[in-house]
Amino acid sequence: MIKVTEEQIMAQIQEFLTGCDADDLARLTGELFGGECYAIGLMDNEVMTYEFEPDENYMGAFGEVEENS
Repeated sequence: MIKVTEEQIMAQIQEFLTGCDADDLARLTGELFGGECYAIGLMDNEVMTYEFEPDENYMGAFGEVEENS
């Protein structure tokens, strides 16, 4: 067993997020916020964009689900 402080955990999370690719970030986002997340590519102003599909564990991190008309 390894004992770690909150400060150590936060530093490692920040380091991971800084170095991860879009697919890793999407996977982690789905796990953390309750859903499936997919990197869909660079959009208008060269910003990486993702699609997030909430599941039964979704807690509202990104607002309400948009219904297609």
